[in-house]
Amino acid sequence: GWGFAGVSGGEYLYRNPSARPRAWVELEAAAGSWRPVGKLAWTPNRILIEAEGPGRLVISELSYPGWQVKLNGEGHELEQAADPLRSISLPAGTQRVELFFRPWTVYGGAAITLVTLAILSALWLVRV
Repeated sequence: GWGFAGVSGGEYLYRNPSARPRAWVELEAAAGSWRPVGKLAWTPNRILIEAEGPGRLVISELSYPGWQVKLNGEGHELEQAADPLRSISLPAGTQRVELFFRPWTVYGGAAITLVTLAILSALWLVRV
């Protein structure tokens, strides 16, 4: 279903009609229909999105442990769409979605490091 778009520099260009943006809202009313989000700010550890509901907000990024989501400033459940992608159910109206990366492994590792340093410091002081 790809459409020929032209030739540039001796290379053939095709248009993929199924391509989606970085984030979109799948509409519940009609299967396969979607609309782009209103505003999108993307950094490695934080994603801010303004989207119109109702529907399912889908973010074209792999679902990975440690990501958390707030919907209009309150905690919300992060789900999966099409198995590997992140998604959030949106109620009707304009919604502000914030995703941020807070992996428990980083905090657990920092706690273990601090405890280890405290124990080593105590052992060093006992020997001196």
